[in-house]
Amino acid sequence: MFKRLFANKKCSHSKTLNRKELINHFLLTIVKDEQLNIPMYCPNIKSKEHARTVEKQLPLAYIWSENSNNAICVSINGYVVKQLLEARYNINEKDFNLIRDELMVVMVECTSYTVSKLCEESGLFPSQIFAHLSNDVIKRRQSQKQVWLLGK
Repeated sequence: MFKRLFANKKCSHSKTLNRKELINHFLLTIVKDEQLNIPMYCPNIKSKEHARTVEKQLPLAYIWSENSNNAICVSINGYVVKQLLEARYNINEKDFNLIRDELMVVMVECTSYTVSKLCEESGLFPSQIFAHLSNDVIKRRQSQKQVWLLGK
């Protein structure tokens, strides 16, 4: 599914790309793509273990917990990252998992920072901010007749 996003960008010289270039490429692609760059608020997720059991139905970035102490849980879906990376980089390369892990670390740091700043500046909880954004994105995706790991 996500492989389709990168299929036309696959290059024969991917072995010559260093990890930093590859990670930068993916981050830039994600930032430019609304389907990938807006986290979804998923109130039904109660733990990391639960998220792993339903990861194929979750978006790339998701928020799954919040409380009145301004603590939020932001996660990056490893399954989706793997799908994205496989479209551009051979899964059998020895550094595939290292690149995937580095990409996920950068993404969770950036997403957590952005969500925290949005909540701080707006005075709203992630559920209030992202539930509305998530519904708008879902409607646009459905109107474009795209299936997108939402379990809908």
